[in-house]
Amino acid sequence: TSLAVATGILTFSAFPTAWFPEVNLYPLIWFSHVPLLWVLKDKGPKAAFLWGWLAGTVTNVGGYYWIAYMLGTFGGFPEPLAVVGSVIHGAYLGLIWAFWALLINRVTNTTSVGLEWAAPITMVALELVFPRIFPAAMGNSQFPFIYVMQVCDVFGVAAVTFLIYKVNAVLFLCLRARLEQRNTPWRAVKITAGLLIATLAYGGYRVHE
Repeated sequence: TSLAVATGILTFSAFPTAWFPEVNLYPLIWFSHVPLLWVLKDKGPKAAFLWGWLAGTVTNVGGYYWIAYMLGTFGGFPEPLAVVGSVIHGAYLGLIWAFWALLINRVTNTTSVGLEWAAPITMVALELVFPRIFPAAMGNSQFPFIYVMQVCDVFGVAAVTFLIYKVNAVLFLCLRARLEQRNTPWRAVKITAGLLIATLAYGGYRVHE
């Protein structure tokens, strides 16, 4: 439970808040999902769905902390009901992570597609198709990282989300390889490093042109 909750806390902490607008912890999201991936590594489909849902619910209740205030101030809801409404909203958006965990479980266990591709592709797809009141993407967390965000003018913010989840997946694979005496996934490391270098190079060009 603690690892899934840790993923949620690290993920929503990567976004700025009105409480501490001067504090930005956007780098956290580049490894925030490693704890959840560790939980998921030996789970079946149902357990993967539920652990993903927990992590996603924590992510969105924390990330949309202002929903309770909005419901109370502008909707006239009593404070307890406003909090319940915020949790329901967070749990609904948490389904994105539930389906993400389920999909990567199924893809990596039933096909030859590796986690380093399944994790980013499924999250990008879910961000595009999952209905939500307030459009958002995990890539939005990187707005202070201007060298990475420049790629959005070519591929959109989905490219940043893709990079974030690819890095998370590769970090997890490297950690698992080290702790379980497996072969280091050098091919995945090199491809991911290449994508990051290309993104930063393009960002540097765009910023300084």
